Amino acid sequence: MMFQTLILISPKVWHMSQSFLLFLSLIMSLLTFTDTILVLMLTSTSSRLQKPRFKTRYLALYLNQGHT
Repeated sequence: MMFQTLILISPKVWHMSQSFLLFLSLIMSLLTFTDTILVLMLTSTSSRLQKPRFKTRYLALYLNQGHT
């Protein structure tokens, strides 16, 4: 049934629909790739921001114990 429907579509329309599907899949893959990069950047940024906070906390504990 599906094969008969594809035969009834003119070749020009079928070519345009193939091009559109290819373009759509390309856009979706780029968006997925961009989202992945953004998530990786955000997680690496948040881990970089947390490290000095812990170092500062340990330094404050060290200084409060009288080690100077």
